[in-house]
Amino acid sequence: MKTLFFLAITVFSPLFVAAQNPLPPNATCDQALNINGCGNVAQIIPLSPGQGDPNFIQDGVNAGCLVDPSIDYNFSFFYFQAQANGQFGFAVQSANPNLATDIDFNVWGPISSVAQICNFVRNNQPIRSSFDEGSDLTGLADVHPVFGNAVTDDFDCGSPATPGTDPPIGFADDFVRRIDVQIGQIYVIMLDDFDGTIENDGIAIDFSGTSNGVLGLSNMPITVSNDTFFCNGLSVQLQVTGGLNYAWSPATGLSCFDCPNPFASPSATTTYEVTIVDVCQTVTEFVTVALLPLPAFSLGQDTVVCASQLPLALAAPGAALWQDGSSANIFAAAQPGLYWAEFTGANGCQFRDSVTLALNPSAQTQSSAQPCHGQPYVWDGQAFSADTTVCATFAGLNGCDSTHCLTLTFFYPLLTLDTSICSGQTLAWHGTDYSTSGIFTDTVLLGGCLTATLLDLEILPIAAELISGDPLCHGDSTGFVELTNITGGIGTVVFRLNGGALTNVPMFGGLPAGNWEVLATDAAGCTATFSFALADPPALAGELGPSPELAVGDTYAIPVQVNQSGVFQYAWSPPDGLDCTDCPSPVARASEEITYTLLLTNADGCEAAGVLLIRIKAGEAIIYVPNIFSPDGDGQNDWLTIFGNPAEGLAVDLFRVYNRWGELIFETQSLGLNDEQSGWDGRQRGRAVLPGVYVWLAEIRMADGSLLRKHGEVAVLR
Repeated sequence: MKTLFFLAITVFSPLFVAAQNPLPPNATCDQALNINGCGNVAQIIPLSPGQGDPNFIQDGVNAGCLVDPSIDYNFSFFYFQAQANGQFGFAVQSANPNLATDIDFNVWGPISSVAQICNFVRNNQPIRSSFDEGSDLTGLADVHPVFGNAVTDDFDCGSPATPGTDPPIGFADDFVRRIDVQIGQIYVIMLDDFDGTIENDGIAIDFSGTSNGVLGLSNMPITVSNDTFFCNGLSVQLQVTGGLNYAWSPATGLSCFDCPNPFASPSATTTYEVTIVDVCQTVTEFVTVALLPLPAFSLGQDTVVCASQLPLALAAPGAALWQDGSSANIFAAAQPGLYWAEFTGANGCQFRDSVTLALNPSAQTQSSAQPCHGQPYVWDGQAFSADTTVCATFAGLNGCDSTHCLTLTFFYPLLTLDTSICSGQTLAWHGTDYSTSGIFTDTVLLGGCLTATLLDLEILPIAAELISGDPLCHGDSTGFVELTNITGGIGTVVFRLNGGALTNVPMFGGLPAGNWEVLATDAAGCTATFSFALADPPALAGELGPSPELAVGDTYAIPVQVNQSGVFQYAWSPPDGLDCTDCPSPVARASEEITYTLLLTNADGCEAAGVLLIRIKAGEAIIYVPNIFSPDGDGQNDWLTIFGNPAEGLAVDLFRVYNRWGELIFETQSLGLNDEQSGWDGRQRGRAVLPGVYVWLAEIRMADGSLLRKHGEVAVLR
């Protein structure tokens, strides 16, 4: 435990004062308080050491003598920038003798700028340091203020390299020698409330050991705003420059009581006391805030007025600013709405009043009359004989004038009507029905007036020419109808076919044969009906005659009879045995029983089909070999072969051809019945034979296995 010494209390007792508002926290290096301006006199610094950074003091780095700082790290940082060359010294202890405490300290410097303070003190050993037990007075001095002996050491613990030695803890004298400071350089002091005793009374520190001018002038200026005034309903801002802590009293009417520049809006004239605390001084000042009265006035109560009461004069106590930007004493309110005036009194205060004017509605009624022409009409004591509108004013139930207007339209003795109706309709006009076109006159009594009437009536029947076309083919829907040269009707005419959808195009297509009706309707609803019939043309037919019976090899010109005239297209199928497939009457060569089909198409695209069956005669020749062929490569009759009815089960075992000298020029044992290209092509050893007559020999295997031998002649043409 450190030993407590109280001798310094009697030496430093004149500095003890009552507790003051503490200064802002300065427990870390970046919160260091500036003591420039404290001068070289004794000061009370009202602060409460706060908890600092527990990692700030590092042995062998920046600890100095503080090898064992207090558990709570109760640090307070100060700095100053030397205002002159000289020596810096101080003596410090708790400001309250009833709260004596053990204070240790380190001093660092010189430092070139405020921005480098924290970096410097974290990474450099102090140039002065004291760490010893007890609440003795401690600080920097060349002569010990209690014992009177010379102080020559820089560290009250030996040295930073050997802290806690020379002298050992408990035997140091708590003082180290003063520092020679250089003008413009910065020095940092850190105090440690080792016991954690200081609460709100702060420290007592004596700078009398500091050379004149080093800390600058004492009592740096603190200013407070002068007495002031404000207009009722507004506020005024009070100003304090300098100081670190502020206390305003009373707090009534202030926006804040511990700030330097509160806004004041008391309900009566008030004198405020403000206590300003700086590091080295405490100042109390007074500011009186006077409440100025408003130049109150009234534009009157919100009200409802009649239109006849406008414009309404609104009065201010003097020249005032009105809502439209004008400046006047009297304002003429010509319309309902919100009006305001802003008046500035002699004391400079402004007052604004407003009034809302609403308009009481006046009744506006009207009526009309239709007197006879030539008969004066009397209303409200006046006689009128021409078309006009007159108005009269009467007292309304709400006290405001009301207006009634009468419109007179004299009925003249001639009424005309120019109109049209649909054919078949009747127009009823003034008791008479009209159903024909013409100009009609009459005399009728209307509203007591004898009146001539003139009617110009026109009947506009819808007329049109009808063009229709029957379907092209029997049973199809290619008929059409078109209405042309359409006349009459009113406005646009639309059309409907047999009750179908409406269209404005007078043409209908895709119609089958039958009876049809087109209904035409104009914009007035007048209608006209156009009826027509479409005939169904006879069906196209092609007759091919009876089915013939032919022998194998016979030819037959197929006859075709068409029930209509015109140009037709022919399509025969299958093409087997036919000399053409698109001609009117092809020639068929019989080789087997076959059915031919004809598809007949006329110029309108109508189609018909015919069928012809060609039979092979029973008991006729079993085979047929042509007696002439022309192997010239034109694709027609270029081969010599054997034709027969496959139904007979025939097979060709041998087919030979000889010239007129008996020389064999062609032989095959694999001739296909009815297969031309397996027969003779008119060549001998690859060369074309000469035109002439040649002899053929054939052996035919019958269905019963017997062998039939046939021979004949054939002419070769080139």
